[in-house]
Amino acid sequence: MEEKNIGQFLTEIILMAAIFIGFIFVIFDLRGKFLIAQLLFFFLLIVLACPSLVGIYYNFRWGWLLITLVSALIILDEIFIYILHKSFGVVYLVSFAVALMGLIFSLVNVKPRKVHVMKVAEERIESLEKVEKAETPSKKRYVAKKSGKFYHKADCFMAKRLRSENQEWFGSMEEAASQGHKAHRCVK
Repeated sequence: MEEKNIGQFLTEIILMAAIFIGFIFVIFDLRGKFLIAQLLFFFLLIVLACPSLVGIYYNFRWGWLLITLVSALIILDEIFIYILHKSFGVVYLVSFAVALMGLIFSLVNVKPRKVHVMKVAEERIESLEKVEKAETPSKKRYVAKKSGKFYHKADCFMAKRLRSENQEWFGSMEEAASQGHKAHRCVK
């Protein structure tokens, strides 16, 4: 598990509590079916916020992404409510400002994705480039893996994939065959 981050967790809890309290005040100014729809949306946001706070506590990237989504949805919903009802009170303004702060705080804390696969691929490419650049032993034109059964021309794609510590070089096809290696299709 990732390292626990209590400071950011507590900050996000306080921000979410303020956002949800302000959102409740904005919602209860509504009437009829729109009020019911907003209450259902409110409970959906709470369901999304709870696991995201657990993720934030353990400093998981998905926790920050989910809480960013919750904050953005609240901001968009408050804009939607304003457009429909044209009501703009102090509570609405404070709720919107706190939701915006929550969104900014969560965006700042989203960490870039760790890409181990790319790092491994880059290391492999570097090792292949080193093998390509490495000079073949003088006047040796054929190479085989020490524990392999085929020998290759020095410019064969398979030869370029062999690590230098596993390479066994030969001056002629006869020399490679005498060591028990068979000719690869690049030699024929």
